[in-house]
Amino acid sequence: MSQTERIRIQIFDRNDCYLREWNNIGHPFGLFLTPDHFIWMCDGMAGRFLKLDPKGNIVSGFPDTDVHGPEGRGDPHKLWVSNEGAIYAAEVINWRVRKFVLQSK
Repeated sequence: MSQTERIRIQIFDRNDCYLREWNNIGHPFGLFLTPDHFIWMCDGMAGRFLKLDPKGNIVSGFPDTDVHGPEGRGDPHKLWVSNEGAIYAAEVINWRVRKFVLQSK
């Protein structure tokens, strides 16, 4: 699969009819839809996590570290968000699952 195939999110209706797509948001390797209709996305190429609103706008996010390897960025490919808001990410470089807890402002 070429890298150009991973730089968009396509939206379909319940009958599998194409509606639209979101571009220019990075490389969406993993997606998670929350009960309040936000989408968390892990960008495996940039090692970051983005929170998108239902229209595809980035409303928040955070980067992982800039360092590859055992203690740094592991290129997140899948994610899951708990009811409490913790983000669990499966990384392919480090072959581990990491837990991120976002601090409230």
